[in-house]
Amino acid sequence: MGKASRKKKLRKAAREGSPTEAEQRRAPAAERRYAPTRVDYIRRVRKADQYLQLQQDALRHAVIEARRRGHSWAEIGAGLGISRQAAWERFKHDEVQ
Repeated sequence: MGKASRKKKLRKAAREGSPTEAEQRRAPAAERRYAPTRVDYIRRVRKADQYLQLQQDALRHAVIEARRRGHSWAEIGAGLGISRQAAWERFKHDEVQ
Protein backbone atom coordinates (compact mmCIF):
# COMPACT_ATOMS: atom_id res chain seq x y z
CA MET A 1 0.00 0.00 0.00
CA GLY A 2 1.42 3.36 -1.01
CA LYS A 3 1.95 6.32 1.26
CA ALA A 4 -0.87 8.36 -0.35
CA SER A 5 -3.28 5.44 -0.07
CA ARG A 6 -2.45 5.03 3.63
CA LYS A 7 -3.04 8.73 4.30
CA LYS A 8 -6.35 8.62 2.45
CA LYS A 9 -7.45 5.59 4.47
CA LEU A 10 -6.54 7.31 7.76
CA ARG A 11 -8.41 10.48 6.78
CA LYS A 12 -11.49 8.41 5.94
CA ALA A 13 -11.25 6.58 9.26
CA ALA A 14 -10.91 9.89 11.13
CA ARG A 15 -14.13 11.14 9.52
CA GLU A 16 -15.95 7.91 10.37
CA GLY A 17 -14.38 7.39 13.79
CA SER A 18 -10.95 6.49 15.06
CA PRO A 19 -8.75 4.20 12.95
CA THR A 20 -8.54 0.56 13.94
CA GLU A 21 -5.54 -0.61 15.93
CA ALA A 22 -4.17 -2.46 12.91
CA GLU A 23 -4.38 0.70 10.81
CA GLN A 24 -2.64 2.68 13.53
CA ARG A 25 0.21 0.15 13.75
CA ARG A 26 0.72 0.27 9.98
CA ALA A 27 0.66 4.07 9.82
CA PRO A 28 3.90 6.01 10.17
CA ALA A 29 4.48 7.64 13.55
CA ALA A 30 3.75 11.16 12.21
CA GLU A 31 0.29 10.07 10.99
CA ARG A 32 -0.53 8.24 14.24
CA ARG A 33 0.35 11.35 16.20
CA TYR A 34 -2.25 13.50 14.42
CA ALA A 35 -5.06 10.99 13.84
CA PRO A 36 -7.91 12.02 16.17
CA THR A 37 -9.17 9.34 18.54
CA ARG A 38 -12.61 8.86 20.05
CA VAL A 39 -11.35 10.54 23.24
CA ASP A 40 -10.27 13.58 21.19
CA TYR A 41 -13.85 14.10 20.03
CA ILE A 42 -15.14 13.96 23.61
CA ARG A 43 -12.50 16.53 24.61
CA ARG A 44 -13.70 18.76 21.77
CA VAL A 45 -17.28 18.43 23.00
CA ARG A 46 -16.21 19.33 26.54
CA LYS A 47 -14.19 22.36 25.34
CA ALA A 48 -17.08 23.57 23.17
CA ASP A 49 -19.46 23.27 26.12
CA GLN A 50 -17.08 25.26 28.34
CA TYR A 51 -16.84 27.95 25.67
CA LEU A 52 -20.63 28.04 25.34
CA GLN A 53 -21.02 28.43 29.12
CA LEU A 54 -18.59 31.37 29.11
CA GLN A 55 -20.47 33.02 26.25
CA GLN A 56 -23.82 32.52 28.00
CA ASP A 57 -22.43 34.04 31.21
CA ALA A 58 -21.08 37.01 29.26
CA LEU A 59 -24.48 37.55 27.61
CA ARG A 60 -26.31 37.28 30.93
CA HIS A 61 -23.98 39.85 32.52
CA ALA A 62 -24.38 42.18 29.53
CA VAL A 63 -28.17 42.01 29.84
CA ILE A 64 -28.03 42.66 33.59
CA GLU A 65 -25.80 45.68 33.02
CA ALA A 66 -28.02 47.00 30.22
CA ARG A 67 -31.06 46.74 32.49
CA ARG A 68 -29.18 48.48 35.33
CA ARG A 69 -28.43 51.35 32.96
CA GLY A 70 -32.07 51.73 32.03
CA HIS A 71 -32.35 49.91 28.71
CA SER A 72 -35.79 48.47 27.97
CA TRP A 73 -36.56 44.86 27.15
CA ALA A 74 -37.48 46.06 23.64
CA GLU A 75 -33.96 47.48 23.16
CA ILE A 76 -32.33 44.34 24.52
CA GLY A 77 -34.57 42.15 22.36
CA ALA A 78 -33.72 44.23 19.28
CA GLY A 79 -30.01 43.79 20.04
CA LEU A 80 -30.51 40.03 20.16
CA GLY A 81 -32.82 39.87 17.16
CA ILE A 82 -35.78 38.68 19.24
CA SER A 83 -38.95 40.27 20.60
CA ARG A 84 -39.02 42.15 23.91
CA GLN A 85 -41.24 39.40 25.33
CA ALA A 86 -38.78 36.69 24.27
CA ALA A 87 -35.90 38.67 25.82
CA TRP A 88 -37.84 39.10 29.06
CA GLU A 89 -38.77 35.39 29.17
CA ARG A 90 -35.16 34.38 28.60
CA PHE A 91 -33.57 36.74 31.15
CA LYS A 92 -36.33 37.56 33.66
CA HIS A 93 -34.68 35.49 36.39
CA ASP A 94 -31.43 37.42 36.01
CA GLU A 95 -33.05 40.84 36.39
CA VAL A 96 -31.83 42.87 39.34
CA GLN A 97 -34.68 44.14 41.50
